[in-house]
Formats: sequence, C-alpha cells, structure tokens
Amino acid sequence: MKNAIKQLYRGKSFIGDGGTADVIRFEQETGIMLGKNGGSHVQKGIDMASYIQNKILTQNLSDTDRTLATRLLDDLNSALGR
Repeated sequence: MKNAIKQLYRGKSFIGDGGTADVIRFEQETGIMLGKNGGSHVQKGIDMASYIQNKILTQNLSDTDRTLATRLLDDLNSALGR
C-alpha cells in the first residue's frame, strides 16, 4: 500500500488533503485542470482505483492495510462518481 499512497498523495499539493481524489473533485468543480500539460487527474484516479481494487482482491493484506485500501478506494470512487 506504500506505493499507492506515494502515488495518490504529493507533499506539495494545496488542494484538499493533497490526495488525487480531492484534486479530481477540484477539477470537476472548477474546470481548472491541474495535471501535467493542463490535463485532468481522472485517468490517474481510474488507474489507481483499479490498482487498489486488485490489491484488495489478490494480496494477503493485513487488517490495517485492507482498511486503508478500502478507504482509499472508496474516496477515489466517490470522486469519480462511481
């Protein structure tokens, strides 16, 4: 889960909690794209949601990691309107 957290949270973000889900929400609410070259974070959110879902289904996660993964996945899915 360490890799997923590194990918989802960047230390210098000023939007929400610094996570991809909050950036997606910001982009959807404002129309301002914050990705590289003015792109959206939606595809990153979709890719990371798939990655985390796969980890939940295929990895032997500790209870703590499973809880964290589920929370991250729920937050991404909420931001993506799923």
